[in-house]
Amino acid sequence: MEFKVHSTKSFEEIKTQALIIGVYQEQVLGVAAKAIDKASKNAITPLLEKEFKASLGSSLVLRNLEGVAAERIILIGLGKKDDYNAKAVLKAHESLAKLCNSLSLDEASNTLLLEPAKKLSTIESARFAARTLENAQYCYTATLGEEA
Repeated sequence: MEFKVHSTKSFEEIKTQALIIGVYQEQVLGVAAKAIDKASKNAITPLLEKEFKASLGSSLVLRNLEGVAAERIILIGLGKKDDYNAKAVLKAHESLAKLCNSLSLDEASNTLLLEPAKKLSTIESARFAARTLENAQYCYTATLGEEA
């Protein structure tokens, strides 16, 4: 697994198979979600009002949003903004990893690290995210030296 840091493009210009953005409960958009919502002419806000409650670890895949270069926008629920901490960072990335595996994605751009977590630096959040995503890719293939 390879991790890269992007900082040169606006969110709506990132051409990727999937752009992962975070949303909080009570219809609170995360940093990237605000930009994507604006670029897509408010395609996300109505979803938060009715069908996506953004509970911690929940997800919703949106395809081909107008004004956005990414093939898919993946909304990841971050729970309540006041409760977003280290445990929530791990849970959100665990959910993200499972979804990416089930969608058979070759690559994705993750913006969840832009969301500030209580008592956690950006470096610590990145470490937790990398560990969680790497663990999700692990596949046991051999027992006692024999191929499974």
